[in-house]
Amino acid sequence: HLVQFLALAIWVAAKMANNPVEQGEVRGVQVRIELPEGYVLARALDTATVTAVVRAERSQWELLTASDILVTADLRNFKEPGEYRVELQAEVASPLHARVVALRPSTFTLSIDRKVERRVAVRVVVTRDPPLGYTYPADLTCDYSEVVIRGSAERVNEVAYVEARLDLADELNPVTKIVGLTPVQEGGLRVRDVEIEPSSVTCLVNIQPREDIFQMPVQPKIVGNPPPGYNVVRYSAIEPDTVVLTGDLAAIREMPGLVRTAPIDLTNRT
Repeated sequence: HLVQFLALAIWVAAKMANNPVEQGEVRGVQVRIELPEGYVLARALDTATVTAVVRAERSQWELLTASDILVTADLRNFKEPGEYRVELQAEVASPLHARVVALRPSTFTLSIDRKVERRVAVRVVVTRDPPLGYTYPADLTCDYSEVVIRGSAERVNEVAYVEARLDLADELNPVTKIVGLTPVQEGGLRVRDVEIEPSSVTCLVNIQPREDIFQMPVQPKIVGNPPPGYNVVRYSAIEPDTVVLTGDLAAIREMPGLVRTAPIDLTNRT
């Protein structure tokens, strides 16, 4: 028996010498949060990752990744809304042979609330108007006039409506826009940590030229001549190069299709 024991000890020592146990850190390990039925997190976490301190043989370290470490924050035994400090649990997924000896941080403080839902109205908001000379109907609508908001009771009750925000700054023709929805409070502040179903809507915007507005290019009116040896080669910049006219339609239609500047005298200009 003594001989067998010595042989085993020699074999173990040789194995450890060739494949020693090493301790190191694995960063960015995702934490899985398990909630009671019918509950959600009242506030989203700033970060849901931890650093795990792991002991494993050198050969196992070559295979180990952050996704092999299973870290859980288990709140399933809590049955009332509130804020709870939870000890994190960790293990290494099989078939890897390793052990988590510490977590940083080792606890999470989480706030949970009952999950509720309700319907709210969709409001269309134009964040930027079409170019000058173009307009759109005042009563813009999308394919959904109401959507469902889900989340904690506290957050859902904060939502007054959702906004479909349309940027029409580059649109000159009727356009179909698919836009995401933003939940907001009555004062216009955004509400976070809620789900929206559907999360986007389709809006048809009938952009048309305004009949009482005309766009015309600007042309400088040059008078006088530069001295001998100089010539007007080009206009380096005209800003704005287009203007919008409104007023007596007959007078506008009699114009030559452009607007001239006040006279620019180039006499003696070099």
